[in-house]
Amino acid sequence: MSHSHDGTTIKRGLLYRLIAVCLIIPTLVLATGCNGVKSQAAKDFAPQSAQPAKASPDQPAAANLDQPAKASPDQPAAANLDQSAGASPDQSVTANLDQSAGASPDQPGQVGSDQAALIQATAEQTGQDEASPFDDDDLYDAPPPPVHDPLQGWNRFWFTFNDYFYMGLRPLAMGYKKAVPEFARTGLKNVYDNFTFPIRFLNALLQLDLTKAAREFGRFMINSTFGVGGLADLAKSDPNLQPGDEDFGQTLGYYGMGEGFYIVWPLLGPSTARDSVGMVGDIAANPLTWVFGLWNVYGEENYWYVSYVVSGGNRFNRLPEYLDNYDAMKKSAIEPYVSMRDFYIQYRQGRIEQ
Repeated sequence: MSHSHDGTTIKRGLLYRLIAVCLIIPTLVLATGCNGVKSQAAKDFAPQSAQPAKASPDQPAAANLDQPAKASPDQPAAANLDQSAGASPDQSVTANLDQSAGASPDQPGQVGSDQAALIQATAEQTGQDEASPFDDDDLYDAPPPPVHDPLQGWNRFWFTFNDYFYMGLRPLAMGYKKAVPEFARTGLKNVYDNFTFPIRFLNALLQLDLTKAAREFGRFMINSTFGVGGLADLAKSDPNLQPGDEDFGQTLGYYGMGEGFYIVWPLLGPSTARDSVGMVGDIAANPLTWVFGLWNVYGEENYWYVSYVVSGGNRFNRLPEYLDNYDAMKKSAIEPYVSMRDFYIQYRQGRIEQ
């Protein structure tokens, strides 16, 4: 019997202790916060006379400045705002931060809220966030990999050649721009883009992007019929039928082929080993190749040169726009060759990622 009585006493003692712990823990949580200051719940349950007067959070400075006579030593935040009214915003906030450290220990909750408000005001006035600078992921972004340019001698020579060549064509291009209205030049560009739609359509299919393929097909049907053979780009008025620029170079990049080395071609401009291979695929998919051919086959009479004339004419039609962009790049570049090379590589990488 004594053992049974002792067991019952032990169980009752454990029950009483558990009840005491369950009562003490909520009381402590209600009375204090995890940082050692009063929590909001404790303020709400405190008597009304013990709660310090607090101005509206929207106009804390205005309320205190309008009633400077009511400031007392028990209200350090209001006094600090009154004293710093004539100082600059940065100095007033700094003074309040320095003086708030010496506030009365009878108001720990008020001190914590004042410091938080002042820190927030500092961030708003200086335009800086409270977050640590180590949280900025941009500081740790890896720089872009260097461009593989083993043929720099060749590339610089042809870059200079192309520069002089197109600058020599500038008077002719500017005369063409003034003689031919913009709507006519845009119409010619639209016709060429519409005629060469198979290049973009096939590459969209090869990239397994049925949305782009359907968009290219829809653009071709609308512009070929209602746009009078592509003279007017009516499909562009639909946000879902914006023009694309898919090519075989992007398709090779889609399947993981690296860009290889950088190379500059005469008259054609910047490229890479991958895009040079892709250029062959673009020529093969170009309808001009199948209509006129690229050379005279077996001595037969054909108009093989027409494909070159049409392609060259399209490039000349867009030359005024190209020259304007090229001049803007040269003016802002310290080293035009390096700027053109880096811009081309980044542009192609962006197109492949899209």
